[in-house]
Amino acid sequence: MNALKKKRTKDTKEASYIVSEVEADVSFELFRDMIKQGYRGLCITKRDPKEVKTKYSLDSASVIWLTTQNINDVPTINPLNLQELHTTIKDFIERGKNNVVLLDSLEYLIAQNAQHAGQKNAALKSIQVLIKTMGIIDSPLIIPVTPSILEGMDPKKIIKSDRFVQFNVLDVLFTLQKNILNAFIFEIVCNDIINTLPKPLSEELILKNIRDLEALDPFFSAISYNNGELNVDPKAKLTRLELIKKIKVFASSFKDIKEDIDTNPPFMNILNKFGLGESEYLLSQGWTYIVKEGKPDYSFDLFANLIAHGLPGLCISRIHPNMLREKYKLKDAKVFWLSKTTSGNALNPADVGVIVHTIKKFLDENEEGAVLLHGIGNIITNTSFTVIVKVLDDLCETVMQKYARLIIPVDPAAFEKKELALLMRDKEVIIPKNRVNSQ
Repeated sequence: MNALKKKRTKDTKEASYIVSEVEADVSFELFRDMIKQGYRGLCITKRDPKEVKTKYSLDSASVIWLTTQNINDVPTINPLNLQELHTTIKDFIERGKNNVVLLDSLEYLIAQNAQHAGQKNAALKSIQVLIKTMGIIDSPLIIPVTPSILEGMDPKKIIKSDRFVQFNVLDVLFTLQKNILNAFIFEIVCNDIINTLPKPLSEELILKNIRDLEALDPFFSAISYNNGELNVDPKAKLTRLELIKKIKVFASSFKDIKEDIDTNPPFMNILNKFGLGESEYLLSQGWTYIVKEGKPDYSFDLFANLIAHGLPGLCISRIHPNMLREKYKLKDAKVFWLSKTTSGNALNPADVGVIVHTIKKFLDENEEGAVLLHGIGNIITNTSFTVIVKVLDDLCETVMQKYARLIIPVDPAAFEKKELALLMRDKEVIIPKNRVNSQ
């Protein structure tokens, strides 16, 4: 038993988020073990703090009762006051180092806020604060959940370790089977899409689009449109990935009215509020993207946005790694320098085999990851154009198989028209908006 606890504690130190897959006892025992090893502990629980402290020997931890009751001499936080929850966790983390937080539980918080919110916007605002709270945690965060919560989770994103599983807690918020979040976000975004379309826009046209989509996807049968407002049945279940896909499908159904509605989304600020990044929306899984631009700024912005939203990232670039990390905040990405130097993190542009192996190895270990390959021109100079075309075709297949995203900045001025067409073959092309040098 002691060896098992040591294993769990070791794994937790290396993780940002830990979520128990069984009874809450496992999470509380893990929390206690970390405190014994010198961590400062904050426990926010829906259970009676006296019972928790006695049962798990948590005398040195701060324990706060998550309850709607007013109880004398017991620290409490109302589960409906997520702003206070956010402030409490933030203040605790800022007061010291080596912190561990146990939050029991997301299910309870979401259920309470969904039940008491008078309007959907109010419920969403509550969840938004909860997402903001999760975002400030750079210490281990332990959250007990019931097994049913894992239903619908992508098994490839779950790191199993004995009796608990590990993944980013934001993914939990977007995959909870009984939450209110995804259908509400879809509803708000799609209403914003409709409101930004050129007027006049007939109700008949909108209904026709919805019915046409329903014929392709049963999810759209949960949508109604009356009196100028689109509504979604809150019982409709969407994972994070499904949410993004269905928003894109809905937006694309209006392309004949507003051509750039899906590539230049006016609703991006709404998605950002709820933890969905611009790149996550614009770049579909399994695709390779050629970004036509003289300087690779937009490509790095897209890549950095994916990394910031929790995707594993690999960057191979002509720019020195230290400069890249400083400029684009790529602290969590693997970065290699495309250079003939003998530096440990350098990849010789003439050695295409090693470059391809590096990318494929990364995707084998990180399915659904993001890769940025900057320096195609340099590789061609050191090999040949024919070689790079074959290499990219090969990588495209790997990216599809691994549900990844590959971003390749290309300067159109550096290639002849026929060469550019070959580079773009079977790939998606992005022309950054408001960038003269990308045209």
